Amino acid sequence: MLIFSWSRAQTGQPAKKKMDPATAPELEKCVPSDVDARETAFREMCDARNHKIGVLLLLVQEIKGKPDEHRDQTRLCTAIRMLGELRAKNAAGPLMDVIDLKFTYAATHTGAPGDSPVIQALADIGKPASIAAIEYLAKDDRLAMAPRYVRVITLVEGVEVGRFMVQGAAEKELNRDRRARLLKGVELFDKAHKVIQ
Repeated sequence: MLIFSWSRAQTGQPAKKKMDPATAPELEKCVPSDVDARETAFREMCDARNHKIGVLLLLVQEIKGKPDEHRDQTRLCTAIRMLGELRAKNAAGPLMDVIDLKFTYAATHTGAPGDSPVIQALADIGKPASIAAIEYLAKDDRLAMAPRYVRVITLVEGVEVGRFMVQGAAEKELNRDRRARLLKGVELFDKAHKVIQ
């Protein structure tokens, strides 16, 4: 194998200029202020994001005790979707608490049927949601909720990895009731590809 090495003179490109030591201190003065400005801007963006997440979480937590007819479904659905879009890992628990929330077709603003907005938001959040779903699968004794938790795990991790994670959690679990719920959840992975509205 031949390796060709061309100099700048042979390729017709101008030679690189060496940095003038006299201008180097000026460059050093410019760089830290630029870094400071970036750090400040980043900190402000993070603060704004965290504030937005806090407000959205308050909206979601506010609905727990209210009957269905007193909810502004469109506003609530939008808040849940935004938590998913922001990938708010601290929203995984509060969203798990309302995973059985039902919305009217008009509130969801979707043209095609799909998973409920809560399940979609949890799937968007990712790994923190799948870990929370395993915990809720173990502690929630309502059998009707188990398929919802398994669906979240499946959307985030996939069927095989999700099944393996729940099986591993069951093997490590010391509480007999929690272990039984996790083992029931393992069986549900065969139907986990079905949409839950």
